[in-house]
Amino acid sequence: AGHPHPIAIGNALRLRKILELDQQRQAYLANVSHELRTPLTVIQGYLEALESGNAGDKAPRFLQVCREQAERLGRLIDEVL
Repeated sequence: AGHPHPIAIGNALRLRKILELDQQRQAYLANVSHELRTPLTVIQGYLEALESGNAGDKAPRFLQVCREQAERLGRLIDEVL
């Protein structure tokens, strides 16, 4: 009577595996979220500078950075999907 039943052991191992997979999924999603937010934040910052008129003669460069970061964002989304 002191030994755990094989079904109980199997269930416990399956539950542990499910919990491990869920932790891996959460870590992956946190990483993906960070990777996607980085270029988005850059784009938002440069667009705000352009909108406020503070870009001056750097406006063409700011637009180039926005385009490059938008392309980066597109590549990251493609990788995730």
